[in-house]
Amino acid sequence: MKPIVFSLCLCLTACTVMAQSDKYLKAMEPNIALIDADHTADQWKNLANTFERIGEAEKNQWHPFYYAAFCHVMSGYMSLKSPGQNGSLM
Repeated sequence: MKPIVFSLCLCLTACTVMAQSDKYLKAMEPNIALIDADHTADQWKNLANTFERIGEAEKNQWHPFYYAAFCHVMSGYMSLKSPGQNGSLM
């Protein structure tokens, strides 16, 4: 009986430890929604900076750093495109 109670307590503790704060979720949700919009290179950079600020505030979360890197890649891609190329890099 003791191992079952101990296992249950361990599981409940693990679930509460892994929960994300409401402040973190409120900061991430609108910015993730912005990823689907059309952006210029500067807008991608601004979005990347926003994700980096969130990441600095929540150092134990990997998602903001992932999205910041994605935004930097998209910013680089957008800066390579010229208006007449129609999205092609060649």
